[in-house]
Amino acid sequence: MNTDRFEQFEFYLSGTMSSEEKALFEAELSADEELHTTFEVYRTIETEMRGKEQNSVKETELRGSLQTLNSRYFNAGPEEKTARIIPFYTSKVYRWAVAVAAVLTIGVVSYIAFFRQDHDSRQLATAYYDENLAQLSQTMDATRDSLQLGIAAYNDKDFPKALSYFESIYSRQPDNSEALKNAGITYLATGNYDKALMSFEELSAMKNMYANPGNFLKAVTLMLRNRDGDRDKARQLLEQVVKERAEGSREAEEWLKGF
Repeated sequence: MNTDRFEQFEFYLSGTMSSEEKALFEAELSADEELHTTFEVYRTIETEMRGKEQNSVKETELRGSLQTLNSRYFNAGPEEKTARIIPFYTSKVYRWAVAVAAVLTIGVVSYIAFFRQDHDSRQLATAYYDENLAQLSQTMDATRDSLQLGIAAYNDKDFPKALSYFESIYSRQPDNSEALKNAGITYLATGNYDKALMSFEELSAMKNMYANPGNFLKAVTLMLRNRDGDRDKARQLLEQVVKERAEGSREAEEWLKGF
């Protein structure tokens, strides 16, 4: 695998590709099974790294784990005398790989089984975020309103500024569900899943909302965070969303078919 591919993976996951580049890359993923598999391993490593940055392992242990991963699961042909190794050469990718190897307390086979079981739920949540939460709706005639200024900052990816607006509004108006929801979405955008869950938990407890989205957004956050037990908690929340016909019930009903 060309190491340029890892740069391409990073650009795609960080949302810095143009719409044309993104469409072309997604077409390649659909057509190339090996590329798709390698991309999903890369995405999993990135996800694990977010919660495990402070762990470390010896380089030899890491390389052994990666070699086992490649030799068993990347379908080396009979003409290949040695296992094909994914070249995690860049320092950033290497740090991610180190973190994954550090937290694996079960064998590589068990890790792959976990990966295959859960990657679809992360894909669903990622697709939902990209389509519905990457940009927030903004009115055109309220540029001086603090909420609209926060939304404008969010859409410009100035997340610290956006968060300052949303949290300031919520501290002054504790019944402002929109400010609280947007604060949670901003935490979600920055990968601060714990803070996002806290915001959405408060949102779900609000009684003055029609079709409260709090539980559905909690489920999306858990699917993205993907720690032990998160998938089961997300399923329970999705079932509750469907039962209550809350916001997100249509997506929840469809997602539950694959859980």
